[in-house]
Amino acid sequence: MSFLPKSKFGNCTQCPATNVNCVKVGKNLVCIPCHRGNKNTIQIQKANQRDRERAEAVKGIKPKEKRKLKSSIKTSVRGLGGETNNRNLLLKTADNTFTDWLKRRDADVNGYVKCPCCGQRFHLDAVDEQGKKIVQPLHYVSRSVYSLRFDPDNVFCGCSFDNLQMHLQPEGQAKQNYRKFLVSKLGETAAVEMESQKRKLHKLDNNQLKNIIEHYSQN
Repeated sequence: MSFLPKSKFGNCTQCPATNVNCVKVGKNLVCIPCHRGNKNTIQIQKANQRDRERAEAVKGIKPKEKRKLKSSIKTSVRGLGGETNNRNLLLKTADNTFTDWLKRRDADVNGYVKCPCCGQRFHLDAVDEQGKKIVQPLHYVSRSVYSLRFDPDNVFCGCSFDNLQMHLQPEGQAKQNYRKFLVSKLGETAAVEMESQKRKLHKLDNNQLKNIIEHYSQN
């Protein structure tokens, strides 16, 4: 599997530029400026979609109640970590809040989640032989890559069995099935863009973690 887009000189298929450095997207060559423009457009579309989803989620809430809800969330989040501003507590809270949001997003009305790797359905309350919850967040690009750790396009709920297989065999069948799922849902370009983040270093400061907690608490 290629984690970085193939680059070569050629003629851009989206603008008149010729004999320039291009990125291969599918079977087409796209120059770097157009490629970046496409990426920005995708990010804007995602942001607009999330705004629409947030607006729909709070549609039935009165303005006064909405302001009160946001205020209470912000107050509780900003107090996390106390005087020491404990990063471990913030990261754990962000992970738990994001996981709860993913389960609400991916589960059907009966509380079942379809695993993107094996295609089987599991209830949110289902447990394995050790009594641990089966439904878990599955990160396509490892959660150690902080730039995508809380990206809803990089994480979908699935089963703990395939989650373990992806950890033990990063290029195994479970991971290949997950990639097919993402390509069918988001497109090849989005999958390649996420894969390219694997080699980039990125850290989240405490304020960013608090913003993440606030964001997924309100949705």
